[in-house]
Amino acid sequence: MLDVTKDVDWASFGRIGIFVDSSNVFHSQPKMGWTVDFKKFIQFLKKRGNVTKIIIYYCRAKLDERFVGMLGAAGYEVRKKLAKQYFNGQLKADMDVNLTLDAVRFMSLYDTFFLVGGDSDFAPLVEYLKTHNKKSIVLSYRDAISGELLDQTDLFLHFDMFEKHIKRRDLI
Repeated sequence: MLDVTKDVDWASFGRIGIFVDSSNVFHSQPKMGWTVDFKKFIQFLKKRGNVTKIIIYYCRAKLDERFVGMLGAAGYEVRKKLAKQYFNGQLKADMDVNLTLDAVRFMSLYDTFFLVGGDSDFAPLVEYLKTHNKKSIVLSYRDAISGELLDQTDLFLHFDMFEKHIKRRDLI
């Protein structure tokens, strides 16, 4: 397995803009069998790369303001909104358009687009960013990456590669 502390030449990615689809992370955690410590995650990435922007997109049925505060204190820019509820009761936590707009809006601030999420909806974004000479890194749960996104990205990393560095230890 690739060692993200030794085998990735973080300097070769230049300035890195990180965009975190928190819904993707939350839905992946039960499958991974462990929980991401968002403080450790941002610290890990800032130690290795030239992180110029980091935004997390947080959409839930009920916003946990204490969690939002922790994210802000850790150094994330937080974009938050309530999930939409359809007539049938189904919830839709969708911030893909917000993430896409920010990725384009802030592209002058980074050389590499780092997406935490694996939705195929982001493949056209990565393809577009390539036309503007941007590299891309995608971090996702191994079984939650779309083929279209995988085909477009320069480097795919999966959460298992980060577990020993960003796993939350305070949970029983």
